[in-house]
Amino acid sequence: RVLLVEDNDLNVEVASGLLDEVGVVVDVAENGAVAVAKVQEAPYDLVLMDMQMPVMDGVTATQKIRTFAHLADLPIIAMTANAMASDRERCRAAGMQDFVSKPIEPQELWAALAKWIPVPTRAAGKDPADAAPPAGNPTAAQADNAAPLPVGVPGLDVAAGMRRVLGRPALYASLLRKYVAGQTNGAQAIRAALDAGDAATAERLAHTAKAVSGNIGADTVQALAAHVEQTIHEAQPRAQVDAALQALEADLGPLVAALSAWLATVASADGAAPVGVVDEAALSTVVAQLDVLLAQDDAGAVRLLGEHADLLRSALAAAFAGVEDALRNYDFETALGRLRAAMAQRAAHQGTP
Repeated sequence: RVLLVEDNDLNVEVASGLLDEVGVVVDVAENGAVAVAKVQEAPYDLVLMDMQMPVMDGVTATQKIRTFAHLADLPIIAMTANAMASDRERCRAAGMQDFVSKPIEPQELWAALAKWIPVPTRAAGKDPADAAPPAGNPTAAQADNAAPLPVGVPGLDVAAGMRRVLGRPALYASLLRKYVAGQTNGAQAIRAALDAGDAATAERLAHTAKAVSGNIGADTVQALAAHVEQTIHEAQPRAQVDAALQALEADLGPLVAALSAWLATVASADGAAPVGVVDEAALSTVVAQLDVLLAQDDAGAVRLLGEHADLLRSALAAAFAGVEDALRNYDFETALGRLRAAMAQRAAHQGTP
């Protein structure tokens, strides 16, 4: 059982999918303060701790966790896009034992699990060291060849993005949707924080842009966002920060526009059939699985909804947005209630018991 401490839903979806692949039960905490509370309420085999989060960052959360004697040996692994030695030293000084880099590479994450989760615990389920399929070589069951992939989007390395989602086009498309939603105004949000004198928030937003860009394979934007983050962190003159931000905007804007156009094309093709004309057998299976995951507060529900978003959107119509919104906020109880209500309403409309 792993506690994933991460505030960005795209990063949560990637990490949860990889953890779920090797039989890990995942709980999610959206910031360090929530993580400190959760580790006192339930036993975990390992904590994956993001570094930069609102409310409470990963270093502060780790320091607080280490004040509890019974949690002195709890493995805490930093998830960080910062490769600087000083950042890693801060993590170690706070009480973290290891690091996993962002964007997350499947084999690196699985190796960390195998290293730090005790063998007796792993023996009860899948051992990440043995069970994990090679990255970039998904099994036939994982592959979804019917789902489309973006082609010819400047600055997007689709192969790298697909590797990080184990070759699942539907999941990759879900990440691209989240990326567009989160980064359409990403540069503007950084500038607004700077204008308000909130350098900490501006740096965190740049850090997020760097991490999520890496997840989808947008390497150039990732590097430009990293430069923005660095200029803010080093408190360089505003003119230099603005120059870095303008360079980011010059590449991020066209990337988001190209992805938006591709997603609109995919949505148009998927929405050709009238709402409600769906594969009922597939819908029944997906809803049953989603119901169980939500009832168990399992973050795997986020990945499952992303993989079958088009099916659920067609079936649930306007109600889908409410379910998706609750899941994005990790409010599993509300999402479950809305899902059941929507399915009941659909059944009543169709005249089924």
